[in-house]
Amino acid sequence: MSKKQDNTVSSLELQHESAENDSKDLKEIKGDSRKIKEDVSEVKEDSKEIKEDASEVKEDSKEIKEDASEVKEDSKEIKEDTSEVKEDSKEIKEDTSEVKEESRKEIKAELLSRINKRKIIAVGDLHGDYFRLIRFLKEEEIVILKNKDVFQWNPDIKNIDVVTLGDYCDWRGEPLEGPITEWIYGARKILDLLISLGEQVERLREDDKEFTSNIYCLLGNHDQMLLEGYESYKFFTEEEINFILENSSLPNMLIQEFASQREKVEMILKFLNWYQQGGEKTIASYGGIKAWEEQMEGSHKKFLANLMLGSVINKTLFSHSLPDSNQYWRPLEEILQLSDEEKAEAVMEFTWGRRIWGYDVFSGQPVLPLSSQQVENMLFQMKVERAVVGHTPMRSLVPVIAFNGKIINLDLHGIPGSKTLVEEFEI
Repeated sequence: MSKKQDNTVSSLELQHESAENDSKDLKEIKGDSRKIKEDVSEVKEDSKEIKEDASEVKEDSKEIKEDASEVKEDSKEIKEDTSEVKEDSKEIKEDTSEVKEESRKEIKAELLSRINKRKIIAVGDLHGDYFRLIRFLKEEEIVILKNKDVFQWNPDIKNIDVVTLGDYCDWRGEPLEGPITEWIYGARKILDLLISLGEQVERLREDDKEFTSNIYCLLGNHDQMLLEGYESYKFFTEEEINFILENSSLPNMLIQEFASQREKVEMILKFLNWYQQGGEKTIASYGGIKAWEEQMEGSHKKFLANLMLGSVINKTLFSHSLPDSNQYWRPLEEILQLSDEEKAEAVMEFTWGRRIWGYDVFSGQPVLPLSSQQVENMLFQMKVERAVVGHTPMRSLVPVIAFNGKIINLDLHGIPGSKTLVEEFEI
C-alpha cells in the first residue's frame, strides 16, 4: 500500500473512532438529560410541596395573627378588669375601714352597756323540779356541768342576781322536767345545788373584785313547814316516829293514842301537816328517813333556817308571797327589825298570803281580791315599785303579769317547759 493510502486509512480510522466517541458522549448526554429531567421533576414536586407548605404557613400565620389580635383584645379587657378590680379593692378597703370603725364603736358601746347593766333571773316555786332549775341556769350560762350532778358557777358571769322564791321541796305528784326516774330525788338535789352555788359565789366574790354576782334564796311556806316538820320529828322517839308514819293516814287515831300528852299531839299535827303536803316525798328524795335526818342535821337545816324573807333589787320586791294584812305593808328592812313574835307573824304573811289573788290563806276559798289602788298603796308603803312573787299556782307557760305590771307571779310549777323572769336593768 502506498503511503498516501496509509494516510487515508489512518484518517478514516480516526474519524471512525471520533464518531464512536461522539456516539458515546451523546449517550452520556442523553443519560444526563434524563437524570436532569428526573431531578427537575423531583424539584417541581418538591416545589409543589413547598408551595403547599408555604400556603399552610400563610394560613397558620393568618390564624396566629388573628389569635394575636384576640390576645391583644383579651389583654386590653384584662387590663380594664384589673383596673376595675383595683378600683373595687380600693372601695373595699375604704368600706372595710368604715366597718372596722363602726365595729369598734359598737364593741365599745356594748362593753359600756355591759358595764352599766345588770341582769336578774328569778325562779318561782320548784317543788322538787330539779331539772327545771338546771334548765333556767344553763339557759343563762350561769352554771357549767363538771360531771354528773356537779355544777360550777361560770366565773365569767360576773354581774347577775339569781333569786329563788322558795318552795324547793314537797313534790306532790305533778309533772316535772327531766327523767321520770329522777323526779323523786329532786328536793334533796335542789338544796344540795343551791348550797353549793351559794358557797361558790362567796369564794368568787372574795377572789375576783370584778365578780359581783349574787344568789338570793328566799323562804317559802313549804320550806318553813319542812323546818317545823323536822323539829316535830325530833320530839319523838324512833319507835314513836315509826308508829306515826305507819298510821299517818289516821290522824284521829294518833290524837287519841297521845291524848294524854298535849304537847305531843301538837307536834304530831305539825309533823303530819307537812308530811301529808309533800313531806313524804321530800323524805323519800333523801333515800329514807335516816338519810333525811342526817342531812338535816348537817348543811340542809342550816340552809333552810337562813333563807331570806325577801330581797329588794332595782326597786322590785322579791318574796314568796305578799301580806294579806296591811299591818305588814312596810319596807322589808323594817320587817326584819320586828320582835321575834311579830316577825314570826310577818313570816306567815310573806309566805302564805293569797288575798291579792282573791283566795283565803287557810281555806283556799274565794275572797274579795285587792284592788289595783290597794296594790299601789301596798307597794308605796313598802317603798318599792313592783313585786315578784310565787306561792299561788298559775296555769301558764309564761310569768303572769297583773295589776298593770305591778305584780308578777312566777309560780308555774307543774308545767314542764314554762319560762321564768329574766331582765336587764341599768345600774
